Amino acid sequence: MRLATFASLLLTAAACQSTQAPTELGFVSLGRGTQSGITTPGVRVASDSNAWKVLWAEHARLQLPQPPAPQVDFARYRAAIVIAGQRTSGGYSISVEAVRPRDGKLTVHAFESVPASGTAQSQALTCPFEIVLVPAGTEPLELLVRY
Repeated sequence: MRLATFASLLLTAAACQSTQAPTELGFVSLGRGTQSGITTPGVRVASDSNAWKVLWAEHARLQLPQPPAPQVDFARYRAAIVIAGQRTSGGYSISVEAVRPRDGKLTVHAFESVPASGTAQSQALTCPFEIVLVPAGTEPLELLVRY
């Protein structure tokens, strides 16, 4: 009797697990900053070294001398730059919180921090970004930002 009850509990637990939210995938952050040369909000992806060189050149175009692109193992990862878009002052940042599969895509969940009202901020154009490595694959990436 106890064995049947235990087996029933295991089956119930397994059924409950199948309805949980999608599993988070691991990602690696290569860094964040406020001066991307890409000013349009969104996520840009490179799946091979040639595409990464082009994307990096666009991203780092404001830096002189331009730093070399970080090394990426494209057999394991894709490089993604998450961009908040151009802002009219300092005090903004964006950070990736999770990467989850959803409807045949990888959704990059990010949080954008905005400066508190009435606080002193630098009066310069900024473009917050974070560069992350996500698992290699062909699924498109989409960005979901919370504020």
